[in-house]
Amino acid sequence: MTGTRAKIRSHRSIFKLAGAVVCLAILAACGQGMAETPLTPRPSKTAQPSETSPATHTPALTASPNPYPTVTPKPTATRTAMPSATATLTVTPSPSPTPTVALPVLDGTPLPQPAQAISASNAGRVVAWARWGKGKVQQVAWSPDGTRLAVASSIGIYLYDTQTLAEVRYIDTASWIKTIAFSPDGQTLASGSYDKTVRLWRVSDGVLLRTLGGHTDLVYSVAFSPDGQTLASGAWDKTIRLWRVSDRELWRTLKGYTDIVTSVAFSQDGQTLASELWDLTVRLWRVSDGMLLRTQKGRTDGVFSMAISPDGQTLASGMAGAIRLWRVSDGALLRTLEGHTDTVFSVAFSPDGQTLASGSVDSTIHLWRVSDGALLRTLEGHTSDENSVAFSPDGLWLASGSLDGTISLWGVR
Repeated sequence: MTGTRAKIRSHRSIFKLAGAVVCLAILAACGQGMAETPLTPRPSKTAQPSETSPATHTPALTASPNPYPTVTPKPTATRTAMPSATATLTVTPSPSPTPTVALPVLDGTPLPQPAQAISASNAGRVVAWARWGKGKVQQVAWSPDGTRLAVASSIGIYLYDTQTLAEVRYIDTASWIKTIAFSPDGQTLASGSYDKTVRLWRVSDGVLLRTLGGHTDLVYSVAFSPDGQTLASGAWDKTIRLWRVSDRELWRTLKGYTDIVTSVAFSQDGQTLASELWDLTVRLWRVSDGMLLRTQKGRTDGVFSMAISPDGQTLASGMAGAIRLWRVSDGALLRTLEGHTDTVFSVAFSPDGQTLASGSVDSTIHLWRVSDGALLRTLEGHTSDENSVAFSPDGLWLASGSLDGTISLWGVR
């Protein structure tokens, strides 16, 4: 029995020795293979940020290095990365009149800045940079410092940050807003609405400061004088009312109109008020005493929009299918701009006075050179009446609002 156990122990020792020899051979072979083919290090864990990591997020569908060099992937089609929520604006050229662009939504997306202000020399390169929408847009207006864009719509007033495109504030007006205007200091916003009232709102918090009553029909246009002391309102009741901003009281009513007042605008010196009517006329009034200075006849159809050039020398009036440019000093017709196929609802001069923008019921915007009336560019993208166009104070942007419920920003590429 003792001999048998000794034999078993002897056999076990032999097996252990043989196993050790085999293991050493295997390890030697592995070491030789590693020396001949070094492995590519795996990416560190910091290359893939966790959900709570502050590291920069890797764009979707971006390939990382392959840690296994012995595998050769099969050829596949190139995949294009989908833009993330914070993707920057991408402009993609396409055939004229307006190249197709990837438009950011108004959800805190930063807005890139064009390199140039819109001018007669580069108007052919103006494209849409942003588009968003709230209700049926009636008018857009820039704050004097260019940091806010106000939008009058069928469901209220929206204020947007022009740098981030974020909605700063919504003002529930309980009425369809037709027209808006910032005071020269940017602290007050005036609105005219379908409920026959003019309202003054504090821009900083949207608080209603005062409701100005007296009109008996839709208030179609409001405008502050350059010194901010007077607010003018024109309405479908065929009157213009002048309000003192200091005490928010009515101090003069301009009467004698035979038709609806569609637009009011002050000259740069604040001494003259221009008004447009659906009876085909433009009238100029002396603000100090309410005296009618001149009546200028339009064409054979109504006048719907109006703007005075920054130097106060030229008045543009929009009508059915055309725009007319008048010399303010004597009322002489300078030229007629034709190109739209329907009524022109909005006109605006660029800050340098060299370019005129016009928006029409034909859903297009035209850019014109003021000096000779040449059509520089046709901007397309809206799908309904183009109700409002407005240049930013620095001239970099042209904002437009449409009945299709969208707002667009146009800039030079």
